[in-house]
Amino acid sequence: MGLNNETHDIGRLFFHSISLRTKSPIVHIFPTHEIDPPYRWSNSLILRLPWTTRGLVIGWWRNTTRTEDEAILAGMQGRDMSYQEYLEEAMEL
Repeated sequence: MGLNNETHDIGRLFFHSISLRTKSPIVHIFPTHEIDPPYRWSNSLILRLPWTTRGLVIGWWRNTTRTEDEAILAGMQGRDMSYQEYLEEAMEL
């Protein structure tokens, strides 16, 4: 997932492109967090273009009362990986 992608906003609706892993799902949902004011977030729909690593992120901004520190921590939050995912990630390095 990308960090600090420039979004294109139409009111609360936004979209941007993203670089994904080759074997990522064609369609999935993943959170997006703003790390600049007003520190909004979204459970975004991510569509990967078949046979590519490019994806389109579409979401609906939700307002929060988070501080800058809270927004950055939420944006950098990791996810639990299975042992198999960990091995696959290590093999790509």
